[in-house]
Amino acid sequence: MAGRCSSTTAPPSFQGPPPHLHKQTDEAFFVLEGTLRFEVDGEATDVPAGGYARVPPGVVHRFSNPADEPCRFLGLAIPGGLDRYLEELGQLMANEPSWPPADMGPAIALMAKYDTFPPPPP
Repeated sequence: MAGRCSSTTAPPSFQGPPPHLHKQTDEAFFVLEGTLRFEVDGEATDVPAGGYARVPPGVVHRFSNPADEPCRFLGLAIPGGLDRYLEELGQLMANEPSWPPADMGPAIALMAKYDTFPPPPP
């Protein structure tokens, strides 16, 4: 099973994605600079430079950068392809007058295309 690693810089005060899960994708995050906040099953943990976080399939999570400086990290997704989701999401966001858009249908369809789903209802 092939994976894909991509470098990302989260700008200061980056809100990150909403809570979500992947049914098949296993993710790992290696923090290179700054501090990245992870919320896993509702519990927040700050991971500093040199730190690592892993999110197995089926676990509700999100990440953000609440700090005043950028955070650079490597993201590894197995199987690969999640990096294309971020590219397509960026394009979708750029074409919307505001975010989140009034019609979330295209965003939800894009999420499902890349094994990204909202958490189940409580």
